Amino acid sequence: MKELDTLGNNKRSSVSRQKTKEPELVLRSKKRSDMRPLLSFLLTLAFYIFTAVICNKYPTGQNSFILSDLRAQYAPFLALNRSRILSLVGGSEHLISNLTYSFQLGLGKNIMGTFGYYMASPFNLIYLLFDTSRIDLVVMIIVILKLSLASAFMTLFLNTRACDPRTKWPVLLGITYAFSLYAQAFAFQIMWLDGYMLLPLLLYFAENFIARRRYAGIIVTLLVLFISNYYISYMVGIFSFLYLIVRMIELKTQFKKAAGIAVRYVLTAGFTAMCTAGLILPVGIDTIVNSDKTKSSSDPALIMYSPLTFIKIFLMGEPKEFGDVLPGNYPFLFLSLIVTLFVVIYVTSKIFNGREKTIHIICLIGAVLSTGFYYLDKAWQVFDDPNWFAHRHAFVFLPIFLVITLRVFERLGELQLKDIIRSVVIVCSGLLIVYTFGSFKSYDKIFLSNLIFIILYGFVAAGYGVKKWPDQFRDIPQIISPMLAVFVGFELVFAGPML
Repeated sequence: MKELDTLGNNKRSSVSRQKTKEPELVLRSKKRSDMRPLLSFLLTLAFYIFTAVICNKYPTGQNSFILSDLRAQYAPFLALNRSRILSLVGGSEHLISNLTYSFQLGLGKNIMGTFGYYMASPFNLIYLLFDTSRIDLVVMIIVILKLSLASAFMTLFLNTRACDPRTKWPVLLGITYAFSLYAQAFAFQIMWLDGYMLLPLLLYFAENFIARRRYAGIIVTLLVLFISNYYISYMVGIFSFLYLIVRMIELKTQFKKAAGIAVRYVLTAGFTAMCTAGLILPVGIDTIVNSDKTKSSSDPALIMYSPLTFIKIFLMGEPKEFGDVLPGNYPFLFLSLIVTLFVVIYVTSKIFNGREKTIHIICLIGAVLSTGFYYLDKAWQVFDDPNWFAHRHAFVFLPIFLVITLRVFERLGELQLKDIIRSVVIVCSGLLIVYTFGSFKSYDKIFLSNLIFIILYGFVAAGYGVKKWPDQFRDIPQIISPMLAVFVGFELVFAGPML
């Protein structure tokens, strides 16, 4: 039979060998450059430009991209920093006074803390190319570039976790990462997006560190992370260390060797943090001194969201308005309905078994507890209740869902029909519960959109298991993977944002 998976290259012979093979760390040296991260970058860039057009965002429409804190703080800070840099270059201000204090912030304050928290990202230098009046366009360019690079870096990381070195599924999953609900809901928090962008790159270098003890990539990535925004960088750093430990357990790394790798990783991160202490310390002090405590949690609930909310966070669509969702929000863990369905398939199907599956399930439980159990969630926020935007760390768990989804993509041809039907029924049952009793109640469009995509993905997944197609459908094996990619792309770029 012709190859079923032109995107995934799911050859049964290679998969059958993987069934009995223990996890291995495979970092492949290619004779030619891998173009998949670049492809992921370009597609994400094009998709976000398309989204801006259909949403009438300036400069392709009248709607401003700048809203909430982006309008009140971040964009004005960017404009202020641009004027200060240009005045410094022009010689109208002295270097020391320019870097230390400014009367342009309120009644005057030390500018280092504000600079380090809001404006230190290297991407912000883009504003030097534009006039202050075009700050709306500048912000959009910065956001789209960061998310496009996030897609490329996630593709690069997933390539290291793929069993088939030629598979194209990491490209689709990289785009999925760039269009996650977290990325779209928090796009206005432009200083957080550096951490979101660099998380998969740091995980990629963690894989290199386990295999080859290479320090350069980790040091450079952490330097950019710490400089860009220390608040998000420590979350990324903690997760990367946890990933390192879990990955070595999965690979059955000898304890003495694993301990040495872990210690060197911590020392490398500590050295990098010390190199940026001159910027991080003023930011930390400024954050503590000027903190704005607007909500109290003197009697917090031990469990932070209900079972209905737990189901809802893995479905597409949001019936509330922007201002109603973000304050006291639930964790944004949704990526795509294909991810939701495939994670359920992975957990319930017997074709996935062994050490790797056990570790993945433990990681899934850890992700849920870290966003749903109050004290674990608070620990991720440096034992502080975040002001307004809760669960800011939720994005660090998204690679777990994507790695699991990749495993299902790689073995689509082996799935039994009952595995797919059972998983579709489970996800649809959750959707029906949320529609009947939860936040989707009375929102027919959201319910129907979810139902259509879930069933559609189930049908396409079932198509990979068909061993012999009738003559009139003999070309299906060649188009089924591109067709699935188009469906997922439509959900990510059009249906998801619209809902």
